[in-house]
Amino acid sequence: MSVASKTKTKMFVTVFLGLMAVSSVLPTWANTIPGTSPITTVNSIVTSTPSNQDLSQLRTRLKDRFSWVATEVRSLINGSTSVGNDSPVLAARTIDVSQWIWVQASVSRQDFFVDIGNDPYVSYITRLAAYDVLTPAQNFYPQNYFRGDDFSSLLMKLYQKAIGQPLNAQDIAWIVSTDGIVTKGMVQQLMYSLKNIEKIDVDGNPYDKLIRSEWAYYLVRMFNLPVLAVDEKSTAPLGDMFTDIANHPFAYDINTLGSLGILNTTSSKFYPDNYLRHYDFTILFVNALLASKGWSLNSLSNNSQFADVEASASYLPQLEYATDHGYLDYITMSKGGQLYFQPNSFITRHEVYQILTKALNIQFVYDKEQADHQKMSRAELARLLVESFQFVPQAHPVTTSWFPLSSTWDLSVLTKLKTLLSML
Repeated sequence: MSVASKTKTKMFVTVFLGLMAVSSVLPTWANTIPGTSPITTVNSIVTSTPSNQDLSQLRTRLKDRFSWVATEVRSLINGSTSVGNDSPVLAARTIDVSQWIWVQASVSRQDFFVDIGNDPYVSYITRLAAYDVLTPAQNFYPQNYFRGDDFSSLLMKLYQKAIGQPLNAQDIAWIVSTDGIVTKGMVQQLMYSLKNIEKIDVDGNPYDKLIRSEWAYYLVRMFNLPVLAVDEKSTAPLGDMFTDIANHPFAYDINTLGSLGILNTTSSKFYPDNYLRHYDFTILFVNALLASKGWSLNSLSNNSQFADVEASASYLPQLEYATDHGYLDYITMSKGGQLYFQPNSFITRHEVYQILTKALNIQFVYDKEQADHQKMSRAELARLLVESFQFVPQAHPVTTSWFPLSSTWDLSVLTKLKTLLSML
């Protein structure tokens, strides 16, 4: 048995025996409390008096108190021997972020086009725009016929994005009509000539011409495009906590983090579409990680181990905690014997996924080459954190653990134990 294990066991046994000793003398000690009287028995039947009832309630409360302290002590001792080795918050699972639609900055899902509000296929048109195969503009002209050249351009772009392979223009060159308009029959033939797409039925006469909104409907179904990540969460349950997230596609996720105390809701703005910098990501990530455990963060350190981070930096506690646990290896560097955090550098999607994978034991499915060159916005990280930690909004502020977690473990375990025992 290692020295750490022996120390841990000895400390726990000592504290436990102490609690048991106090518990064993509890009845005698309780009888000396002013205002109480001993329990009297007549013919083996306990006579219940108001004083007896008070004593019984007192015993119950003390028993609960001892149980709570014992649990906290056990947790404290276990934690004190495993610094830097946090167990994953969640069981191993996979999140396929390659199928997520990251709505473009400053564009809500209802505002891609102004002329599709009453169209029966509005959700399909919106999905294509959110999937970045349609360019948001003033008008979409949903009732216009779809011309062959527009169709070919859109199809090739969507195939590359959804399937991950280029589509040869010659493969679809045959889809041409005398007037240049795409028909339903052509769509049906297309589905059986291309690989890796869904085979669906096309309603109506094969000679019927397709209007633009109908074509959007068939494209979404053929390529099985995912729904917007916020379709089922478009209404914020608690009301917007910031003035700049009204109608934002990720307002639900931002409000959820705010309700859990992960975000600083004393500020009036969240700046949802700002790209994340290293320091920004670290604050949100560590706050979410600790909130998932019911912990808070309190660092008494006034020194920074990074050459480019001041000791007065507001994010230093989160940075120290994440660094001590090895979560930020992907965005920190060592040069000339000194550590650098580059706090104002933008963080990429790939780096975010790698950090969350290490911290939460989650396998993310995504295009690594693309993600390595893509930035992530504050709102998008909120969406990702809610999904990764499976957070749900709270109607009232969350009560975290009474004892703050020190990222540098400035207070000794014995001091903490003394604090716990003093609460008995």
